[in-house]
Amino acid sequence: TDAEVRLVVAGPDGWGVEEFLAAVNTAHHRDRIVRLGWVDAEARADLIRGATAFAYPSVYEGFGLPPLEAMSAGLPVVASDAGALVEVLGDAALLVPVGDESALAAALQRVCTDEVLRSELIRRGTERCTRYSWAAMANGLSALYKAIC
Repeated sequence: TDAEVRLVVAGPDGWGVEEFLAAVNTAHHRDRIVRLGWVDAEARADLIRGATAFAYPSVYEGFGLPPLEAMSAGLPVVASDAGALVEVLGDAALLVPVGDESALAAALQRVCTDEVLRSELIRRGTERCTRYSWAAMANGLSALYKAIC
C-alpha cells in the first residue's frame, strides 16, 4: 500500500454516523483518513481536482449527481450498485455490491494502480457525462408536464 494515499471523506453527518465513526476509529490506517464534514462548492471542486479516484459507496441513490460531477472532472469512479447508479453510471464506473467493503477496497486499489483501467474509466466517464445535461433534463421535464396536461 502507498503511504501517501489518503481517504478524504466530505459531506455532512447523516444516518449511520455512529457506525462510521466507530469504523474510522478502528481502521488499520485511521491516521490516513481525513474527515472534513460539509464543504462548499469551491472546496468540493478543489477536492475533486486533487483526487486520484472518487468513491461513492451509497446504500441508496435516487440519481447520482456526485459521481457524474467527478466523471466530468476526469476522475475514475468506484460506486455501489445502489438505486439508479447502475443505469446512470453504466460501464463508466466500477460498480460494487452495496456494503461489500472488500469489493470496494479492491476496486479502489485497481483504479489507483492500473493505468490502463484508469484511463479507460476516465474516457468512458467523460463520454457518459455527455448524456446528462441541464438542457436535456429541462426538455425531459417539459415533455413530461406536457404529457400530463
